[in-house]
Formats: sequence, structure tokens, C-alpha cells
Amino acid sequence: MTVLSEDILELAILFFISFFSATILPGGSEAYFSFLSISTNHYAITLIIIATIANTLGGMTNYWIGLLAKKPLSQQKYFRQFILSQQNKHNTIEKANTLIHKKGYYALLLGWVPVIGDILCFVAGLYQLKWLQTLVFIGAGKCFRYCALFYLIQ
Repeated sequence: MTVLSEDILELAILFFISFFSATILPGGSEAYFSFLSISTNHYAITLIIIATIANTLGGMTNYWIGLLAKKPLSQQKYFRQFILSQQNKHNTIEKANTLIHKKGYYALLLGWVPVIGDILCFVAGLYQLKWLQTLVFIGAGKCFRYCALFYLIQ
């Protein structure tokens, strides 16, 4: 395998790990991002951009799922029970609901936070927040996280 194809493969893996870890599937892109930051010759900006775009698209996937649900949060009892049982956290959806209700788009800056971040994106869809502002705030929070992570490991 050539060096170029290895580089492309590493970046593709980063993209997919970052995307799927932003959905309700378990995963952590930070470990692989850190590994590539330390052990390869990739530019920092390349790693940050790829991880941010993929992770933001994963967050927007949760947003679109919430948007398609189009039911008030109080009617989402089966989904709420599923999320709470999967995350082993009590009142996670209620916390996300309260945060979105009080802070609006600014709450989406926390879209990267484990457990509640995925649900915040979903609840933003339930509230039918505008997609462009949602995209910007989710992306900004996720970009900040990867920039901070890169800074910490250097």
C-alpha cells in the first residue's frame, strides 16, 4: 500500500468514526483523532476539519431524526424510554429539553458532550429549530472540542 493510500485510509476512518460517534451509536472519535495527531504527519487543520465535518453531520443526523418525529416531546415516551435505558442516565431527555428551551441555539454548542450532546441535537429537531443556525452552532461546538483536544495533546 502506498503512503498516499494509507493517508487517505486513515482520514476516511477518522471521518467514519467521527460521524458514527456523533449519532446515538457508541463510539469515541477523540481516541483515534489523538492517535493520528501524535503518530502521523497529517496537518492539524486537516484532522480538525475532517473530524469536525463528520461529527457535525452525525449531530445533524440526530437533528433530522428529531425533525422527522414531529411529535411533541411529551408524546415521545417510547423513544425516551429507549434513550434512558441505553444511556443509563435519568432525565437525560428532560435535561436536554430544558436546556434547549432556556438557551435555544446556544445549547447546541454542547452538542459534543457525551450522553446529552446527541440528545440535544435530537431535541433541536423536535423543536424544529432552523437547520442553518443549528448546523452553525453544532459545528462550532464540535470544532472547538477538536481544536482544544489537539492543543492538549501537543
